[in-house]
Amino acid sequence: MLKILGVVFVMFSVLPFAARADHRGIILIHAGYGTPGKFVLQGRVLEGEGIRAADKDLGRFANVVDSFNTLETDELKGVGVEVEIDGRSFASRTDDDGVWRIESQDLLSPLPTGALPITVRATGETGYVIADAHGVVHIFGDEPGIAVISDFDDTVANSGVTDKKRLIARTLTKNAAQMEVVAGASVAFRHAMQAGARGVFYVSGSPQNLHERITEFLRIQQMPPGPILLKNFGEDPLTKHVEYKVERITHLMNLLPNLSFILVGDSGEKDPEIYRIVAERYPRRVIGIVIRRVNDADNTDSRLFGMTALDDYTGDPEVLAKLINKVRMK
Repeated sequence: MLKILGVVFVMFSVLPFAARADHRGIILIHAGYGTPGKFVLQGRVLEGEGIRAADKDLGRFANVVDSFNTLETDELKGVGVEVEIDGRSFASRTDDDGVWRIESQDLLSPLPTGALPITVRATGETGYVIADAHGVVHIFGDEPGIAVISDFDDTVANSGVTDKKRLIARTLTKNAAQMEVVAGASVAFRHAMQAGARGVFYVSGSPQNLHERITEFLRIQQMPPGPILLKNFGEDPLTKHVEYKVERITHLMNLLPNLSFILVGDSGEKDPEIYRIVAERYPRRVIGIVIRRVNDADNTDSRLFGMTALDDYTGDPEVLAKLINKVRMK
């Protein structure tokens, strides 16, 4: 998906879209996670007011227009940002891609654990009317636990990565309410949480412009909410998908040293190879790898050796919960 959407993104970025009216801007909150002593929080500030809400009855043309506006964004550079969390304030400023990021280290007063509410506001004179944004940062305690790291395309959403024409069509002509969930995914992931998973991280090579669409899809499908880590085409390499994803997962493993992980992906791209690299680096912390077999992909036993392979999650909706319970019973 990454290569195709990268080309689409570049195409849209040079199209003569009209500027949003009334000089309005919007703050987006992306990944937010950490421990009581340190956390990472990131988002963007863009022109406009965002796209319309997902609607299962929306037509193809309207979806294409919304997709254009999603992939071609006008970033607001140099905007001061203030984040309030647990009665404390942290400051940042947007870069050339409109991205703001706070990476707090060694907090003198630890944060409480759980999904902590946050408020993000623009500071200083921006020339735009920008409303405050509200979200959460997921703070994981220091006690040992298990979490899930999952891919998105063809792992929880039917994207058709191996069929590039179908992939482009689905990306451009469907909104979050029309996207298809992989059969049984919602139940399997919810059962993982019920079995004691501390959280779910969604790590994908899709562009960060799709963050709101993915967030809405997860909400509609009643998937567990969690940090969504996506690619910044202005900073991350466009084609080095394996390196990018290994780096993102390694970052999580290092930031959250007391958590072990189940890695969930699909055979359509490079998830088996990526997860094998991670498991070799952290053999005691990867408790299982679950791969969804995708049609027209390499599903050979040699490639998926040592992994739990399935066509979808309906055959064993407890597949993730069983891995968690197996560890907890030791």
